[in-house]
Amino acid sequence: MSLLIPVRGAYPGMGESTLCAGLVRRLAERGETVEWFRKQDVLSRPEFADVAREFAADGRVARHAFHHCADRVLETVLKRLEPYLEP
Repeated sequence: MSLLIPVRGAYPGMGESTLCAGLVRRLAERGETVEWFRKQDVLSRPEFADVAREFAADGRVARHAFHHCADRVLETVLKRLEPYLEP
């Protein structure tokens, strides 16, 4: 079984990273394969190239651009999971 677990806080410092670290550790202890997508990974992932360019230009990113790139990440994950999904 594959899971996608998005974690988001209402404001910085709520403990999202701590929660994710705990989840990753516990799932790995159970033998699960885990991909942890951290905030700092955004600018290095190919799916977020448009966001990285926009951010480099003026330090800002339009909300719709970020959402579009997040959709690309989900598409990438779903393609990897395709062999395991029911039709």
